[in-house]
Amino acid sequence: MNGYLAFLRKDLVEITRTWRIWVVGLLFLGLGVLDPVLARYSKQIIGSALGSELGQLQLPDPVWADAWAQWAKDLTQTLVIMVCVLAAGSVAGETSSGTAVMPLSKPVSRTGFVLAKFTSTMVLTLGALVLGTVVACLVTGIVFDGAQYAPVWRAAASWAVLAGLVTAWTLVASVRLNGTIAAFGAGFGCYLLISIAAIWPAARRLSPAGLASVVGQFASNTNPSWQWPVVTGVLAMIVLVWLACILFGRREL
Repeated sequence: MNGYLAFLRKDLVEITRTWRIWVVGLLFLGLGVLDPVLARYSKQIIGSALGSELGQLQLPDPVWADAWAQWAKDLTQTLVIMVCVLAAGSVAGETSSGTAVMPLSKPVSRTGFVLAKFTSTMVLTLGALVLGTVVACLVTGIVFDGAQYAPVWRAAASWAVLAGLVTAWTLVASVRLNGTIAAFGAGFGCYLLISIAAIWPAARRLSPAGLASVVGQFASNTNPSWQWPVVTGVLAMIVLVWLACILFGRREL
């Protein structure tokens, strides 16, 4: 893995100097603020929209668990798309523009290049995840009384596995395909496929297809059967990163 640390330092510096840190950070931060507020005032918002018809619905009063449910929903929907965008451009962006040719023409490892891309993407994603979850906890503590914080952190931890898996298979697409858009389409398509597979109870219980469900159940303060989805998700992530390294090693630049 000659060159891994050099590539990683370069990628981390680029993250701090480009749009990625601002867009990703602000997206997680904004949803971390917005989700608890929407959960707290959802009844009033619906009431203002429906007027007198609200009485027929008899909506329950919002509780802190609603904030965690909203955060989990955004994690497994909006923010997964952001992870796909980040991972799609990690290799495909540099190979299509030609900026990867110069450093890789030197005696450095292509494996180190791919692993640095995976690591830097995960550093940005997990950093934003922690930031967003901390802010969600602070805002929830302000707008709700007696909030419990363990459920949302368990949900965040399980989502980190899902984010790693999404990053890994999108990285494979980024290595194999020419162009960021094509890599994003393939990565997001894979996420849609496992979301569909989660309809099957056995797949949801025994495979990474159940990770999104685990995130939601943790956020709702229940105790899901998380072991198989998490373990198989981690194993699949490792295999996919290894596959990305092999494919990039065989690719002509």
